[in-house]
Amino acid sequence: SLYKSNREDFESKWEDIKMIIEYGMLSEQKFYDRAQKFALYKNVDGKYATFEEYKDQIKDLQTDKDGNLVVLYAANKDAQHSYIKKATNKGYDVLVLDSPIVSHLMQKLEGENEKLKFARVDSDSIDKLIQKEGEQPSKLTPEQIESIKPVIEECLEKGKFTLQMENLDSTDSPFTITVPEFMRRMKEMSATGGGGFMGMDNMPEMYNLIVNTNHDLVSKIMDEKDEAAKKMMIEDAKDLAMISQNLLHGESLTNFVERNFSKLSK
Repeated sequence: SLYKSNREDFESKWEDIKMIIEYGMLSEQKFYDRAQKFALYKNVDGKYATFEEYKDQIKDLQTDKDGNLVVLYAANKDAQHSYIKKATNKGYDVLVLDSPIVSHLMQKLEGENEKLKFARVDSDSIDKLIQKEGEQPSKLTPEQIESIKPVIEECLEKGKFTLQMENLDSTDSPFTITVPEFMRRMKEMSATGGGGFMGMDNMPEMYNLIVNTNHDLVSKIMDEKDEAAKKMMIEDAKDLAMISQNLLHGESLTNFVERNFSKLSK
């Protein structure tokens, strides 16, 4: 009733009631069907829309080459700012989905909407999240890429990182850390009562390290003759990527800070 009579007032109250509405949508199919007419979703600019309104707003730009409508989202607007910026720079819209049960709601919405999927902005490079026809050419030859891969892999903790060499826009970050969408969502669902996914929240963290083969820094690493200097550049780039995801802590963070203070002192 409030949604129909005074939507602006309803939007101002939404953040206080959304978790109750989301729980009802997950608990009862009839409530889910009715709630589709008034349940709201907020984007990073603070604008609200129903899901049907939102799908209509993004369909032209955020439909991938396979016909899937990709809904980009962030769980924390500040923590994922750099990834949000990469998406908005391409004209994409990003939702803020931050309630404790939102992973379950996304599964529900994907099941109810054909050819629709949610993707967190930091789960892959933006060009991979919404794949379009055609591919960026690489500045490096296949031989050069194969020669630098083992050097980078030596600087990674075994079993924790998967290295991906990708031909991205030259203005994109040289090194990016991402968490695979499926793995993170299953862990989140397990932590909040995920049925068959119980126990996944105890699995060790795994990340993708995406190296942009078109960035000048990667070419500079390729051209560096001093092996120690080359590994130092890789370590610094990897640590900066981890800092952007708030993943560098303890001894690793201390080593990074001391290493860079030392370089500044020279």
